[in-house]
Amino acid sequence: MNDPSLYTAVRPAVSSPAGWRRRAAEEADASRLWTGMDGGILSGRELADLLAGAREHLVRVGWEPVPFEGIVGALMDVSSGDLALWSAAERLLEIVLAARSTVATWGVDLDAWERRTGRTWAEVSELLTTAAQFAREHGPQGGAR
Repeated sequence: MNDPSLYTAVRPAVSSPAGWRRRAAEEADASRLWTGMDGGILSGRELADLLAGAREHLVRVGWEPVPFEGIVGALMDVSSGDLALWSAAERLLEIVLAARSTVATWGVDLDAWERRTGRTWAEVSELLTTAAQFAREHGPQGGAR
């Protein structure tokens, strides 16, 4: 059946790097990503350092697509459980995934993406690296935490 609501949830694919970066920047700002759950401002560098640290952590311990032992587990470990920080990093990863795909932002779940059959370490590593670079380039310079 042709459900009209399905057409409103799907956005056209953004193929150029500038296109997905623009879209990700708009969504990050609109969703107030840079304001942590604790009300403090998260700098782009804080998120970038966490994402890079999570990647390095997964290099050391090995990546397994298991809930709370994969990407999210690494974010939690590296942030020492700082909920405001690791949850913002998780959200940024979902924003990047959505901006590079054809789905609306609310339609991307990091856990589902990570656990998809056939997902590779190369894809996970590239996502963490790309999101860290995006955070450095687009996130706030300071931080009032």
